Amino acid sequence: MAPRGKPAAAANAAPVVRPAATPTMPQFLDLAVPPPEVACVPKPGRACLAGRVVLSPKARDLWQRQQGTAPFAFTSLRITPHRHVMDEHKQGDEVEDDDDSDETDNRHTCACDEIYVGSDGRFELGLLPGLYDVQARTEDNAFTGVLARFEAKERASVGPVELLLNVAMHLTGVVRNPQGQPVANVRVEVQRTAPGRLQPQSIHGRTDQDGHFDFAPMEEGLYDLEFTSSRYRSASLFGVSANHSPFEVRMTRSPALLGMVAAGDQDCPPFVEVRGRLRSMRVPTETPGCTFYTQTLPPEEQLHVVATLAGRNIEQYFTVPVLGDPPVVCLGGPCPFNPAVVLVMPIGGEMDALFVDTEGSENDEELGQGMVTSGGFAPNRFYAFAGFRAGQTVRVGDPDQRHAQARVTLHTGVNELTITVPQH
Repeated sequence: MAPRGKPAAAANAAPVVRPAATPTMPQFLDLAVPPPEVACVPKPGRACLAGRVVLSPKARDLWQRQQGTAPFAFTSLRITPHRHVMDEHKQGDEVEDDDDSDETDNRHTCACDEIYVGSDGRFELGLLPGLYDVQARTEDNAFTGVLARFEAKERASVGPVELLLNVAMHLTGVVRNPQGQPVANVRVEVQRTAPGRLQPQSIHGRTDQDGHFDFAPMEEGLYDLEFTSSRYRSASLFGVSANHSPFEVRMTRSPALLGMVAAGDQDCPPFVEVRGRLRSMRVPTETPGCTFYTQTLPPEEQLHVVATLAGRNIEQYFTVPVLGDPPVVCLGGPCPFNPAVVLVMPIGGEMDALFVDTEGSENDEELGQGMVTSGGFAPNRFYAFAGFRAGQTVRVGDPDQRHAQARVTLHTGVNELTITVPQH
């Protein structure tokens, strides 16, 4: 007799064969699975954001090729909220900018609560009120994703949201001048308009000493790049795709203004003022000759120069050309001579001192009898020597004359010279 509670088996019944279970991908790789409902409770004075990181089809395919059916390592993700901070522009007089100075990005990593990321990609974080880009990326920068321009409001609970993780890409390249030399410390701005959003997603950086820039990790898509420097004209690249092919950008020298105040018997004013519609700047004058020179101008097409002489203002308007320099300015003319300036660029190595030898010195065969400047000259950037006049013959070189250049007769305005210096 069969035990109570169990039916008796048929004498000749065939054994039951069940099909083997079909292996399935883990649920967190299934894009059709909706984000989990997470209760996000904001702390006082903060907002709370909850959501889940999911893989894009390309990211999922790449992970499967590399790791097979192994679970994606969501717990190793680095999620960083960047809070947008609007820059406040100072009004009034502007001073000449120095590309060697540090500049902060207008996005700052916020002081947030600890971020929790689960093995299924769920995350939760508390934020101070503000506008954010929330970025997720793996430690090896192979995958990245951005929740662009998310607004966090105080005591607001937002979620669940979906942060799509894509295969990370690079935007990389080099910036050079017309001589083919690298340009360091150029500010690079990268913008990409996120689908379905009106505001661009923007990041900033600078070129290194070799002129290189590299933005990574980047999402797949098209980007606009703008390159700016106080010593070079702005340059742009539009609609470039993030990939591993480096771009080469050429930047030409920024327009330089050279002029003179015809002071006559009056004392030379200590400075002239270059005025634009939105900005103005002061440029000191040099004696003898009461000349002035600057390679930093307000970014406007129409400008004018104003000097105060004997209690009255004298001024002259000029147009900044698309290429080259504006004409030499003569305030209160006629001017006694045509001024010239020498721009010298060391190429290759650094120089300890730079000599500009003018014809008619005590020893015409030796350098150092004319204008002398020392203190270190970095390669691949221009150094200005003012106080010359058109028609003079000059030669540039270093103290031991090993790198002296041939003599050049100066013309009115800006004269560009290069000197090759071997690297030590």
